[in-house]
Amino acid sequence: IVSGLGTAEPLGVAVAAAASATGITVNPSRGGWSGSDHMVFNTREVPVLLVFEDMHWADEMTREVVAQLARVAPESRFVLLILARTGHALPAAVADLPLGDLDPGAVKRLLMAHTGTLPSPARDLIAARAGGNPFFIEELLRPLLESGALRPASGGYELARGLRDDDIPTRVESLIAARLDRLGVDVKRVAQHGA
Repeated sequence: IVSGLGTAEPLGVAVAAAASATGITVNPSRGGWSGSDHMVFNTREVPVLLVFEDMHWADEMTREVVAQLARVAPESRFVLLILARTGHALPAAVADLPLGDLDPGAVKRLLMAHTGTLPSPARDLIAARAGGNPFFIEELLRPLLESGALRPASGGYELARGLRDDDIPTRVESLIAARLDRLGVDVKRVAQHGA
């Protein structure tokens, strides 16, 4: 699995090194593959699943690697799974399977998997604010716990007090900004520089 594709310029070199280890010839100094005829995986023994996460952050070399892999995938014994935000351009030979928001039943199941029992007011507030976004659903539990609105109870959580409208943010960006604001000065500076 190759993940975190937005980390920095050396990532393309890391991807090239990983590809070389599987039998793909890469020339990093040239900034790309040495040729699609070298794009052969040693998959005779076992099929291979290649996962590329966060392709919307990928550098140019990584995008070229993935495009080359997509071109040879139909004749090879590997599957290429590319995870990217909606609207990101994918290589020509790749099928796009967009994921929609979770429906109310899936939201409830996700919350129950993370919390056990959760009072209806908290579950309804999280579901309304998250809009079916699984990341936001999980992250909205934290402010309710940190604010003291929820407390652990047998098999899950219970309300410690009535919920207020400002107990959880209305947008993912607000949630992240609030968490960054709670960091120490040095840690916050590193996070801002990294962003």
